[in-house]
Amino acid sequence: STSTSTSTSTSTSTSTSLFYQPTELPDSLDDAAILAASACKQYASDAGAMSRCRVDFDTSIGDETYTTLKSSTEFMQKFVTAVCYEMIPGVKEIREKEIMALVSAKAELAQLGVSSDDDDDDDDEEEEEDTAGDGDADDATMQRKKELIQIIQCGGRTPKLDAKGNFLPYDGYTGPKVRIYFPDEGSAALARRDWNPTSPNAENALVPPCVE
Repeated sequence: STSTSTSTSTSTSTSTSLFYQPTELPDSLDDAAILAASACKQYASDAGAMSRCRVDFDTSIGDETYTTLKSSTEFMQKFVTAVCYEMIPGVKEIREKEIMALVSAKAELAQLGVSSDDDDDDDDEEEEEDTAGDGDADDATMQRKKELIQIIQCGGRTPKLDAKGNFLPYDGYTGPKVRIYFPDEGSAALARRDWNPTSPNAENALVPPCVE
């Protein structure tokens, strides 16, 4: 009993002391966002449910003509992304799968003799000329090339198209949501447009799909 009490006391003391220890300066804005997100996760774990955490971002060195909100928006976007990866189950894994799917699609397309950087229309025209009359095997290859190109165009996300062949917004996420509240509707609308979490292309989405 005494041993258990001493162990608990030591653990609590160590955890508490971590809040008063200075950390190294971040190397970049991305690094700062990741460090802040990690600290918030640690705080939430120690403080428990219904706790509040305030993150201050120094904008005094930035452009003086910018408002405080505008100066901190870029950090906010990176911080939101980092927090989602740290604290929302499955979000980081989804992004990792998208990256793997993108890499795999590019590799498979290269094996089929097509560069992912080539113009899609030119590829289609060349393949139609080369494979005309070659049968079902070539039809299957052409279809696979088309699928791979669409995966690349969507940054690794599973492509969904409408009747006209246009990519539909991403709707594959069904987990917990993160809501970000802005001081005015204009700022919220700009963030929704620029952050674009439901973009068909994962590389154009600046925040994870769990963000609302």
